Amino acid sequence: MRLFSEEQLPLCRSFKLSRLTQVRFHGPIPSDLTHLFSFILNAAPNLFRLDLPFDYLLKLLEDQQICHLLGQRITSLSIKKNETKPSLITLKKLHIPIIASVFCGVRDLFVDLKHLSRDATIVSKENILEDPLIGVVPPFSSESVLLCLLEQFRKHKLIGLIIDGQFLEEIKTNTEQWLRDNTMLCQQKFKAVFSSESNQLLIWM
Repeated sequence: MRLFSEEQLPLCRSFKLSRLTQVRFHGPIPSDLTHLFSFILNAAPNLFRLDLPFDYLLKLLEDQQICHLLGQRITSLSIKKNETKPSLITLKKLHIPIIASVFCGVRDLFVDLKHLSRDATIVSKENILEDPLIGVVPPFSSESVLLCLLEQFRKHKLIGLIIDGQFLEEIKTNTEQWLRDNTMLCQQKFKAVFSSESNQLLIWM
Protein backbone atom coordinates (compact mmCIF):
# COMPACT_ATOMS: atom_id res chain seq x y z
CA MET A 1 0.00 0.00 0.00
CA ARG A 2 1.42 3.39 -0.96
CA LEU A 3 1.20 5.50 2.17
CA PHE A 4 2.52 8.68 0.61
CA SER A 5 3.16 9.96 -2.85
CA GLU A 6 6.45 11.64 -3.71
CA GLU A 7 4.70 15.03 -3.54
CA GLN A 8 3.16 14.34 -0.12
CA LEU A 9 6.34 13.06 1.51
CA PRO A 10 7.95 16.46 2.35
CA LEU A 11 4.76 17.49 4.18
CA CYS A 12 4.98 14.47 6.47
CA ARG A 13 8.58 14.73 7.61
CA SER A 14 7.68 16.37 10.93
CA PHE A 15 5.25 13.62 11.94
CA LYS A 16 5.94 10.38 13.75
CA LEU A 17 3.93 7.37 12.63
CA SER A 18 3.86 5.74 16.05
CA ARG A 19 0.65 3.79 15.33
CA LEU A 20 1.96 2.28 12.10
CA THR A 21 2.84 -1.38 12.69
CA GLN A 22 2.46 -2.89 9.21
CA VAL A 23 3.37 -1.78 5.69
CA ARG A 24 2.05 -3.45 2.55
CA PHE A 25 3.43 -2.61 -0.88
CA HIS A 26 1.79 -3.44 -4.20
CA GLY A 27 1.78 -2.32 -7.82
CA PRO A 28 4.71 -1.13 -9.94
CA ILE A 29 7.93 -0.34 -8.08
CA PRO A 30 8.10 3.46 -7.50
CA SER A 31 11.27 5.23 -8.58
CA ASP A 32 11.68 6.61 -5.04
CA LEU A 33 11.15 3.29 -3.25
CA THR A 34 14.28 3.30 -1.07
CA HIS A 35 13.82 7.00 -0.22
CA LEU A 36 10.18 6.44 0.71
CA PHE A 37 10.87 3.32 2.74
CA SER A 38 13.77 4.90 4.62
CA PHE A 39 11.39 7.65 5.71
CA ILE A 40 8.78 5.11 6.83
CA LEU A 41 11.29 3.07 8.84
CA ASN A 42 12.61 6.13 10.63
CA ALA A 43 9.16 7.66 11.25
CA ALA A 44 7.43 4.46 12.43
CA PRO A 45 9.24 3.13 15.53
CA ASN A 46 6.65 0.39 16.09
CA LEU A 47 6.68 -1.06 12.59
CA PHE A 48 7.21 -4.82 12.79
CA ARG A 49 5.38 -6.39 9.82
CA LEU A 50 6.29 -6.09 6.14
CA ASP A 51 4.22 -7.44 3.22
CA LEU A 52 5.66 -6.98 -0.25
CA PRO A 53 6.36 -8.62 -3.61
CA PHE A 54 9.78 -10.19 -4.04
CA ASP A 55 10.98 -7.67 -6.63
CA TYR A 56 10.27 -4.88 -4.11
CA LEU A 57 12.24 -6.75 -1.46
CA LEU A 58 15.21 -7.28 -3.75
CA LYS A 59 15.31 -3.55 -4.47
CA LEU A 60 15.24 -2.66 -0.77
CA LEU A 61 18.04 -5.10 0.00
CA GLU A 62 20.38 -3.06 -2.21
CA ASP A 63 20.46 -0.35 0.49
CA GLN A 64 22.71 -1.21 3.46
CA GLN A 65 21.07 1.27 5.84
CA ILE A 66 17.64 -0.16 5.10
CA CYS A 67 18.98 -3.69 5.59
CA HIS A 68 20.27 -2.70 9.03
CA LEU A 69 16.88 -1.30 10.08
CA LEU A 70 14.99 -4.28 8.66
CA GLY A 71 17.11 -6.64 10.73
CA GLN A 72 16.38 -4.64 13.88
CA ARG A 73 12.67 -4.01 13.39
CA ILE A 74 10.90 -6.60 11.25
CA THR A 75 9.66 -9.70 13.07
CA SER A 76 6.90 -10.67 10.61
CA LEU A 77 7.69 -10.91 6.89
CA SER A 78 5.44 -11.81 3.97
CA ILE A 79 7.14 -12.29 0.58
CA LYS A 80 4.50 -12.31 -2.14
CA LYS A 81 4.62 -12.96 -5.87
CA ASN A 82 5.70 -10.17 -8.21
CA GLU A 83 2.90 -8.00 -9.54
CA THR A 84 4.87 -6.39 -12.35
CA LYS A 85 4.68 -8.51 -15.51
CA PRO A 86 6.64 -9.71 -17.26
CA SER A 87 9.27 -10.08 -14.56
CA LEU A 88 12.42 -12.18 -14.80
CA ILE A 89 13.21 -11.56 -11.13
CA THR A 90 11.62 -14.33 -9.08
CA LEU A 91 12.41 -15.82 -5.70
CA LYS A 92 14.80 -18.76 -5.93
CA LYS A 93 16.83 -20.86 -3.53
CA LEU A 94 19.94 -18.73 -4.05
CA HIS A 95 18.14 -15.69 -2.56
CA ILE A 96 17.25 -17.37 0.76
CA PRO A 97 20.67 -16.98 2.49
CA ILE A 98 20.67 -13.26 1.65
CA ILE A 99 17.17 -12.76 3.05
CA ALA A 100 17.98 -14.77 6.18
CA SER A 101 21.15 -12.76 6.82
CA VAL A 102 19.18 -9.50 6.79
CA PHE A 103 15.99 -10.51 8.61
CA CYS A 104 17.64 -11.94 11.70
CA GLY A 105 14.70 -10.98 13.93
CA VAL A 106 11.92 -12.62 11.92
CA ARG A 107 9.59 -14.89 13.90
CA ASP A 108 6.77 -15.32 11.35
CA LEU A 109 7.50 -15.87 7.67
CA PHE A 110 5.23 -16.28 4.63
CA VAL A 111 6.71 -17.11 1.23
CA ASP A 112 4.83 -17.39 -2.08
CA LEU A 113 6.42 -20.07 -4.27
CA LYS A 114 3.57 -20.59 -6.73
CA HIS A 115 5.91 -19.56 -9.56
CA LEU A 116 7.82 -22.81 -8.89
CA SER A 117 5.27 -25.07 -10.55
CA ARG A 118 5.69 -28.84 -10.70
CA ASP A 119 6.27 -28.55 -14.46
CA ALA A 120 9.12 -26.13 -13.86
CA THR A 121 10.95 -28.69 -11.74
CA ILE A 122 11.46 -31.12 -14.63
CA VAL A 123 15.16 -30.77 -15.42
CA SER A 124 17.89 -32.85 -16.94
CA LYS A 125 19.69 -35.45 -14.82
CA GLU A 126 22.86 -33.35 -14.93
CA ASN A 127 21.08 -30.48 -13.11
CA ILE A 128 19.32 -32.52 -10.43
CA LEU A 129 20.78 -32.00 -6.95
CA GLU A 130 21.53 -34.68 -4.39
CA ASP A 131 20.38 -33.47 -0.99
CA PRO A 132 21.82 -35.31 2.03
CA LEU A 133 18.41 -35.31 3.71
CA ILE A 134 15.94 -36.36 1.02
CA GLY A 135 18.07 -37.58 -1.85
CA VAL A 136 17.21 -36.34 -5.32
CA VAL A 137 15.70 -32.84 -5.26
CA PRO A 138 14.95 -30.72 -8.33
CA PRO A 139 16.90 -27.47 -7.72
CA PHE A 140 13.99 -25.15 -8.59
CA SER A 141 11.28 -26.99 -6.65
CA SER A 142 9.23 -25.86 -3.66
CA GLU A 143 10.81 -28.71 -1.68
CA SER A 144 14.30 -27.40 -2.40
CA VAL A 145 13.40 -23.88 -1.24
CA LEU A 146 11.63 -25.29 1.84
CA LEU A 147 14.80 -27.14 2.88
CA CYS A 148 16.86 -23.99 2.37
CA LEU A 149 14.41 -21.85 4.38
CA LEU A 150 14.47 -24.24 7.33
CA GLU A 151 18.26 -24.46 7.25
CA GLN A 152 18.95 -20.73 6.88
CA PHE A 153 16.38 -19.63 9.48
CA ARG A 154 17.13 -22.34 12.03
CA LYS A 155 19.08 -19.91 14.25
CA HIS A 156 16.47 -17.15 13.98
CA LYS A 157 14.01 -18.62 16.50
CA LEU A 158 11.41 -18.85 13.75
CA ILE A 159 7.96 -19.62 15.18
CA GLY A 160 5.73 -19.85 12.11
CA LEU A 161 6.44 -20.63 8.45
CA ILE A 162 3.79 -20.59 5.72
CA ILE A 163 4.63 -21.54 2.14
CA ASP A 164 2.23 -21.15 -0.76
CA GLY A 165 3.31 -23.49 -3.54
CA GLN A 166 3.15 -26.81 -5.36
CA PHE A 167 4.40 -29.74 -3.28
CA LEU A 168 4.84 -33.49 -3.55
CA GLU A 169 1.71 -35.52 -2.88
CA GLU A 170 3.46 -37.13 0.09
CA ILE A 171 3.85 -33.74 1.75
CA LYS A 172 0.17 -32.99 1.23
CA THR A 173 -1.10 -36.27 2.68
CA ASN A 174 1.49 -37.00 5.38
CA THR A 175 2.86 -33.57 6.21
CA GLU A 176 4.39 -33.96 9.66
CA GLN A 177 5.93 -37.35 8.98
CA TRP A 178 7.55 -36.14 5.75
CA LEU A 179 9.05 -33.17 7.58
CA ARG A 180 10.33 -35.38 10.40
CA ASP A 181 11.91 -37.79 7.95
CA ASN A 182 13.39 -35.27 5.52
CA THR A 183 14.24 -32.00 7.27
CA MET A 184 16.10 -30.65 10.28
CA LEU A 185 12.74 -30.41 12.09
CA CYS A 186 13.36 -33.99 13.27
CA GLN A 187 15.50 -32.36 15.97
CA GLN A 188 12.68 -30.34 17.56
CA LYS A 189 8.99 -30.24 18.39
CA PHE A 190 6.69 -28.79 15.76
CA LYS A 191 3.23 -28.95 14.25
CA ALA A 192 2.51 -28.88 10.53
CA VAL A 193 -0.40 -29.24 8.16
CA PHE A 194 -1.01 -28.85 4.45
CA SER A 195 -4.18 -26.91 3.64
CA SER A 196 -5.62 -28.20 0.38
CA GLU A 197 -8.11 -25.32 0.39
CA SER A 198 -5.45 -22.60 0.32
CA ASN A 199 -2.68 -24.82 -1.14
CA GLN A 200 -0.39 -23.81 1.71
CA LEU A 201 2.08 -25.62 3.92
CA LEU A 202 1.83 -24.34 7.50
CA ILE A 203 4.51 -25.09 10.10
CA TRP A 204 4.58 -24.00 13.77
CA MET A 205 7.81 -24.47 15.70
